[in-house]
Amino acid sequence: MEPYRVFISSIMNQAIEDLSAERQVVKSAVERFSPITVAWAFEAEPASPKPLLDFYLDAVKTCDAFVLIVGQNLTKPVQNEVQVALDYRKPMLAFCKRVAQRDPEAQDLLQAMDVKYDLFANAVELHEMIRQSLGGHLLGIVRGQLALEVQLGDRLAQLRGFARQHRVVSIFPTIPICRYNSFTVEEVNHNHVRFQKNGFANVYVPAERIAAVLETGSHERPSIEVEGRLQWITARQNWYFRPEKPPSPDPWGIGVGRQAPREPQFSEETLSLLQAHPCQIEWSNPESLAGREVFFDEDGKHLANGRQILTCTR
Repeated sequence: MEPYRVFISSIMNQAIEDLSAERQVVKSAVERFSPITVAWAFEAEPASPKPLLDFYLDAVKTCDAFVLIVGQNLTKPVQNEVQVALDYRKPMLAFCKRVAQRDPEAQDLLQAMDVKYDLFANAVELHEMIRQSLGGHLLGIVRGQLALEVQLGDRLAQLRGFARQHRVVSIFPTIPICRYNSFTVEEVNHNHVRFQKNGFANVYVPAERIAAVLETGSHERPSIEVEGRLQWITARQNWYFRPEKPPSPDPWGIGVGRQAPREPQFSEETLSLLQAHPCQIEWSNPESLAGREVFFDEDGKHLANGRQILTCTR
C-alpha cells in the first residue's frame, strides 16, 4: 500500500522570503508518522525531465493532503498550487506565520481557501501544530469520521481549460429538452461553475454537482452532465440549476407538473416579468406541444389542467 503523501507548499525563493526552516519542520513532522505518511517537498525530489510547472502541479494532483505555509508574501507558483489543490478537493491544512504586515494577495488566498488555519510564531511552534493537525486528520480517516468527497478534480480541471478558451459545451439534463443546447464555460472555482448562453445569460451550477465531463472528439462539442437538472424559467427567460433530477419516464421531456386552475394565478413578480417579455398564454394538448413553448413557473414546474399543458407563444 502506498503511503499517504503530504504536499508541502510555500514560498521557496529565499530572496523574497525565507521559509526554509518552516519547510524543514513540516517535513520532519510529516515523517514522524512514517511509514503511514511521506512528505512531498520540491527541494527533496530528484531531477525530472518534466516541464517545471507540470512537475510540481502533477504532485499536487496526486497527493493525499496539502499543507500550506504562508508568511508575509505570495508567489505565483504557490497560487497555482493552491488553486489545483482546491480543484482536486485535497484536504488542506494551512499555517500562517505571525508577521507585522501580510501581503493583501496572501490574505485573499487564505480567505479563498475557506478553511480554519493556525497562526505560529516560529518553526518550533509550527512543528507541534503540524503534528497535532495531521495526527487528528489521520485519526479521523481511521475512524471513518471524514466522509470521502467525490473527486471532482479531473472534471474541474477540464472545465478550467474550457473556461480559458470560452469553450462551447452541451449540458444535460435540461427541462425542457433543449434543441439548441449550447453554453460557454466562463468561470470555475471550488464553489461553482458559471456557464453562459447567448453571451449574457449566466447559469451557476454548484461545483459538487458536476457529475461528468465527456469529450468524444476534437470536432465534437463536450457534454457536461449535472447531478440535478438545468431548468428553464419562462418569465425570467433564463436557465437555472435545480438539484432535483428529471422524472423517469418523462415522455414529453417537460419534467414535473402541478395542477392549476383554468385561469392560473401568478405572483406579482412573475406578472411583472411577463409584462416585460409579453407572450400569449394558452392551454395545449400534450400531443401538440411540438413547436410550442411550455410555460414553466418559478418553481420549475409546468402547469397542467387535466391533461392540458400551459404553453406560451411570443
